[in-house]
Amino acid sequence: MFEIDPSYIGPEAWEYVSVFVTNIWFFVLSILVFAAHMVLGHNMVPSLIESHHIPKSLNKIRIPIYAIAILAFAAAIFFVIRAFQGGYEAIGLIYPDYWI
Repeated sequence: MFEIDPSYIGPEAWEYVSVFVTNIWFFVLSILVFAAHMVLGHNMVPSLIESHHIPKSLNKIRIPIYAIAILAFAAAIFFVIRAFQGGYEAIGLIYPDYWI
């Protein structure tokens, strides 16, 4: 049958694996920052304003909160693309001949 034998995993492949793992961690952190700021800006601030726990003038803070959320989401997209590029390169070095 067809067997795919992996080649020796050298330092170059480990470097790409490291790129993958590092960028996946940054992706997770970026998504957590995005989610926290979306909850804060879209749920907590309006609720606290309506319940009169904070003054209505703090409604202006939602714009910077949304800006941080958008930047975190853009960073998450960047990190996931970089992670999969590193993973693809690592798989290419470990399995030089593969069928997909």
